[in-house]
Amino acid sequence: MWTSQILLFTALGFWLYIKKLGGEQTMSLDTDWFYRKGSVMFMKLTYGLFAAVDDIISNLYKPILSGVKRAANWCWGFDFKWIDGMVNGVAGLVVYVSGDLRRIQTGKLQHYAVTILLGLLFFINLLLFFS
Repeated sequence: MWTSQILLFTALGFWLYIKKLGGEQTMSLDTDWFYRKGSVMFMKLTYGLFAAVDDIISNLYKPILSGVKRAANWCWGFDFKWIDGMVNGVAGLVVYVSGDLRRIQTGKLQHYAVTILLGLLFFINLLLFFS
């Protein structure tokens, strides 16, 4: 319902103002001329001076960039071999030790009590020995 009303009133408005769409005959200044001439001069400047400056800057930063790349590769190697190697080594040690300690865990309370008692005796001997 609403859509047909909107379309009908739009058509009515278009029909009433169709005579005004033609425009009027006037004289106007061609301001686009300034932009066209300015763009030609800008393009000559771009292909001339700006291209030369870009070439100079590109040749200056290439050695700096290669040094930065070498430093980044060295940092990556250090991180991969040393930092990640230590983390992976600790993880491997935990897996190895836990595999052996898993055999000690029996689930029997008597074994745990004996282990605690032996540990207490060991620490008491250490205290008596060093005091």
